[in-house]
Amino acid sequence: MPLAVRTWAPCGQTPVLRVPLTHDHLAAIGGLTPDGRLFLQTQDHAYRSPDVVRFLQVLLRKVERADHHDEGEPRDECDDAENRRTRMPAPAAAIA
Repeated sequence: MPLAVRTWAPCGQTPVLRVPLTHDHLAAIGGLTPDGRLFLQTQDHAYRSPDVVRFLQVLLRKVERADHHDEGEPRDECDDAENRRTRMPAPAAAIA
């Protein structure tokens, strides 16, 4: 459906838009890293839980790789999920 259209109808009647339904849309998901980088992914079907998990795993790898590259020191192989959560704080809007 178009986002903004001009419509008209006789006085007192609600205008009705007739738009053919198609499946030619894209689904999009994005993530913003703590340092301000934007990652965006699109696909031709709706995102389901496995798709979101896969996107977040890739995003986490990219953030960790960037952290490792910036620090210039070897990454601890015993880095567990709890350490990852503390390194990437939730945005303030998600907490409120």
